[in-house]
Amino acid sequence: MDQVQDFTPTPMTTSSVMFYTGLDPRTMKPVFVERDLEKKKLQKSFFFRRK
Repeated sequence: MDQVQDFTPTPMTTSSVMFYTGLDPRTMKPVFVERDLEKKKLQKSFFFRRK
């Protein structure tokens, strides 16, 4: 895994377009967006541990 982002979509941003469409709007190439809730929780648990 290269990186994980705890993402909150913000209207009218490139990152929101990428999140919702799964495409880079500049190149129209696919980008990986994890859609499975359980996998997202697992990813998040590695980087945002509760103490």
